[in-house]
Amino acid sequence: MPQVWDKLTEHPRFDEFDIDFLCAEMKRKAVCNDGKPCNNKSHQQKMQETIHQYYPSPSFC
Repeated sequence: MPQVWDKLTEHPRFDEFDIDFLCAEMKRKAVCNDGKPCNNKSHQQKMQETIHQYYPSPSFC
């Protein structure tokens, strides 16, 4: 998780992020199976897709 946070703080629009909203979005996208995370995509990939959806920036990958 620290790597995800480091990547987020490098985003050119980081100061605009609504962290509470992003956390809620990630919770909504989480998939659980018998109490264990079961995701088709990595957490980091889902976070990047969410950031790009709400805070697009051509210079951030």
